Amino acid sequence: MSKITYVRTQRDKKVAFLLFLFSAILIALIIWGGNVFSKFEQYVDISSKNTIAAMMEQVEHSYQMQINSMYEETERLENYLFDGKTRSVVLADYEDYFIAMENDSVRDIVFVDHTGKYICDDGKTGTLDLGDTKGTLFDVGGQSVQYCTWRNGEEIFVVAKKYEAFYVNENEYEVIAFIYNTNRVNDLFIDSAYGGQAKLYVTNADSMVTYADLDNNEGIVRNYNILDHYLDESVIGEEQYAQITEDFSEGRQNCVTLYKGKNAEYFYYQPLEGTEFFLVFQAPCAVVQSVLTDYQKKVSRSWMVTVVIIACIMLVLAVGTVGAIHMRTWYEYERQTADMHRENNVQLRRMNAVMEETVREYRLAQEGALEEETEEEAAERAAEEEREKERQIREALPRVAFVGERFLLVDDNDMEGLLLQEALTKRGAECTIAKSGEQALKMFKRSKHEKFQYILMDADMPDMDGYQAARRIRLMDHPQAKTIPILAMTYHATPEAMRMAAITGMSGQVEKPVKMQTLALIITKLKSKNRVHPGYDYDRK
Repeated sequence: MSKITYVRTQRDKKVAFLLFLFSAILIALIIWGGNVFSKFEQYVDISSKNTIAAMMEQVEHSYQMQINSMYEETERLENYLFDGKTRSVVLADYEDYFIAMENDSVRDIVFVDHTGKYICDDGKTGTLDLGDTKGTLFDVGGQSVQYCTWRNGEEIFVVAKKYEAFYVNENEYEVIAFIYNTNRVNDLFIDSAYGGQAKLYVTNADSMVTYADLDNNEGIVRNYNILDHYLDESVIGEEQYAQITEDFSEGRQNCVTLYKGKNAEYFYYQPLEGTEFFLVFQAPCAVVQSVLTDYQKKVSRSWMVTVVIIACIMLVLAVGTVGAIHMRTWYEYERQTADMHRENNVQLRRMNAVMEETVREYRLAQEGALEEETEEEAAERAAEEEREKERQIREALPRVAFVGERFLLVDDNDMEGLLLQEALTKRGAECTIAKSGEQALKMFKRSKHEKFQYILMDADMPDMDGYQAARRIRLMDHPQAKTIPILAMTYHATPEAMRMAAITGMSGQVEKPVKMQTLALIITKLKSKNRVHPGYDYDRK
């Protein structure tokens, strides 16, 4: 293989490497981007749940503040009525105070005993159903929040706190309770963060709804078991039902995703501190994630633009590098061609000068001896002069003249093959070109005895390299098969290349680009040794 072909091969390898590197980086960017986007979806989900949790903490904090303010109102009333001087009052004495204290939010002020019997500030009596909270309420310092039904089926919200026993209208009581209209509670749980698409309600530990916004489109009302309903409607499965039920019983907060057909909803619940109730939030996932999803789309678009810009930059760099490699190959070819032509011109000028000098001396000698020589002497002198002329030419160009030599030149590179053929021909040789190892085998097989004296074989050729071709020539049934000198032409004149030449039957090697002086010296040594390759068994497989 020629040096130019070798350079082109190296160029092609570099181009292939650049394309591979470009593709690998682009694929890595795409994979990394996909991984980032998949994690970003997880980030959106986690961030949405955290947003809900933060909002619910604010709602629960507002709720606790309102409840505490209600307890403070009962304490103010207790301090006003029972300032330590006496623990007994008559309601009629404080009618104006009660009227002033009650407002649009406070429905009634009642005093309750340990059995639940009560007396209102207007003197009406009855029994208040405190449910499961009664036991806690009557502990020392007990307090309670309760949702229940008041007279005539009215929904009410009760805040009750136990104090030291006192008498109202001569009857003993222990609890002061404020009864509020549900509007007071509604004000705590109104949520406008998601355009009214979210639902807030309160349940007990058994997932029974004790408070709900009656305007919600789900129709959730008091005494409505939300988990049983969702289980019946296949909104949640048995496993998820068991998980939520356990969370409720253990007082844990959590956020799960429910699926109603193709629509996904967040179902968040957390205990209301200091009560037996849970605050529940429910809203479509798409509504909660809308802001983060829009941000994700912007990031995705920015990422795609970045990938396109990086790809364009890499493409420009690859094209520029390939162009530089092509230019370097062209400059290398031009340099080698110019060097070979300069060498040929120098040698031709030397040859012409020797030949002109020889002809001039021959003519002078002939003109001086014409009258004295006999015909026989003239013929002998002419033959001697011819031999002397050839000797002088050979002495003038001892390492660059190949007069009468016959070469078979095997090279797959057309340009280098023609340049080497031209150099040999100008030095008096006959040179036949074969463009591949297979063609060389055919030409040598069809050649007559002594048609070729030397074979110059390119070691690096596609399909069949020079070493394979040499081995097959040595095994041919041809008179010159085992004697004709075969020289390997290679850019890599290393000991390993010499060993390959030896074991395949070659007579030696010459480094490319081939220099005429070097080739002449190698051929002179082969002639002096009168052998092709000593000690080689050409018949071995």
